[in-house]
Amino acid sequence: MMRKAVLISLVFLLIGGCTVKSTYNRLDWVLAKYLNTYVKLTDAQKDELREYLASTLDWHRTTQLPAYVSWLQRVKQDVAHGLTEAQVEHHTLELLVFWRALMMRFAEDMAVLLPDLSPQQKAELFASFIEKNDEYRDDYIKVSQKQQRENYTEQLQDSFDSWLGSLSRNQEKRIHAAAIEMQPIAAESLQTRIRWQQELHTILDSQQDLDTTREAMHTLFVNTETLRSTRYKHMLEHNRQVVTHLIVDISKTLSDKQHKHFNKRVDKYIKLFSELAQEAQPRQAASQCAAC
Repeated sequence: MMRKAVLISLVFLLIGGCTVKSTYNRLDWVLAKYLNTYVKLTDAQKDELREYLASTLDWHRTTQLPAYVSWLQRVKQDVAHGLTEAQVEHHTLELLVFWRALMMRFAEDMAVLLPDLSPQQKAELFASFIEKNDEYRDDYIKVSQKQQRENYTEQLQDSFDSWLGSLSRNQEKRIHAAAIEMQPIAAESLQTRIRWQQELHTILDSQQDLDTTREAMHTLFVNTETLRSTRYKHMLEHNRQVVTHLIVDISKTLSDKQHKHFNKRVDKYIKLFSELAQEAQPRQAASQCAAC
């Protein structure tokens, strides 16, 4: 659940223009509202949550967005000169660094907020987990392998289409072939999710001091791979290699029109992230003045 909440903070990657700015600047409210769908918070808890999330958003604006800009610039340059698998793997590792930084910050917030839930709220939270797990099982596990392959194909095509524009018939065939190679991971993913939820349950029941809780939350949010089975790790690595190879393969087939579409989209986000990062200085100055 908490990992999904963080993903909402990156939703601006999938929407456009002014909507992105508006959504990003209100993420403390958006995230608080999302978390409230898992457990009903009191007004005081909502205010405290928004305060922590607003602080995290300011941190993200000043430290992470400039890093995203640099990352996009490097990706754009590499695509222009011809991608290699080593470059794709390096860029993927950089994204993992961004993810870990975000999770570390989020874990600090949750280490303070979650233990303060009442017994009834904790019971509601874990009941929500069970409900969401059942929905995930119905949508992604209780389907045929053919349907799972079709889902992979659709997801890959949508991703490439959003960055490149219309795909050629040849590119669609390459994507379909890659989807067939990918191993279905939904069942293993759900088992990992359940282990994560069980660990969170243990942490909240232990009622340890804040430092101990922070350390446990850090492990839970940042080092989630420790909860994955060996089988799941191998499957993820296999799929990562398939996608890496596909990205390089597709990059060699780009038309001039697709190159322009890709550069235009990258430039759009570079401009957007740069503007959002620059807005941090006036916001911080206003906050300091208000405190005077």
